[in-house]
Amino acid sequence: MSDEKTIRKLKKLVKRIHTQIESVKDTMEDLEIEFEVLKQLINRLEGKAAQTPSTEVEEGDDEFEDLDLENSSTTSTVNPKKPKKF
Repeated sequence: MSDEKTIRKLKKLVKRIHTQIESVKDTMEDLEIEFEVLKQLINRLEGKAAQTPSTEVEEGDDEFEDLDLENSSTTSTVNPKKPKKF
């Protein structure tokens, strides 16, 4: 195999790896946002449980009203059954 052909193949591989790295970074950012939302929700529910002896949530309470859900819907568009192409 010539050096030029080897270099072309390596550049192609580098491009594919870079694309995958960017995809993983985007997914990690979305997961970090969702993780923070979950932590806030847990803290809010723990605070509510400490204030009231009952652990039942009354109908009509909107637990997600004040949570920042920006960019958290991005991961919901991923189809886990569809295999990724590499």
